[in-house]
Amino acid sequence: CIDVDPHSSSANGAYEDTSLVEKFVLSDEEYNKRKGTLRDWGRQQKEIDPDFSLKRHAREHRELVEARRYYKESGVVKDGFEMESDGNIVRCSDTHHSNGSAKIESNNIKSSAELEYGTDSIQHLSLHSRCQVQPGARRGQIAFIGSIDELGGGGHWVG
Repeated sequence: CIDVDPHSSSANGAYEDTSLVEKFVLSDEEYNKRKGTLRDWGRQQKEIDPDFSLKRHAREHRELVEARRYYKESGVVKDGFEMESDGNIVRCSDTHHSNGSAKIESNNIKSSAELEYGTDSIQHLSLHSRCQVQPGARRGQIAFIGSIDELGGGGHWVG
């Protein structure tokens, strides 16, 4: 559908120009006071387990999701995980060392993102190439191609 009304609010990309939108800003002090935030949840977890870290939690959650996906696709339970009587895949209780790090051998199994978006999906791309993002049809240049370990999930990131 093409908007032909010259007085339309969406004319000339008004809904895509983010400089026209007042940004919400929240100081660290104000965010720290809020309840129900990720930071608040992290503090609560740290009180329960002094070794807790969001990075470790994200990694362990990603491994659990990957183990469930792997079981769903192959019917095989990955090392370090077991199936409960209700059919739920969970981490084995003996897979944690005293320092809280997981002892799981999963390097030989690729994540679904790595399988779907392998190196062949980015071979034709190069830094500083023009690109168009969707949704929004904004155009720019590629400034990054690679993996971001902190985000997990595998695959390759282009930005």
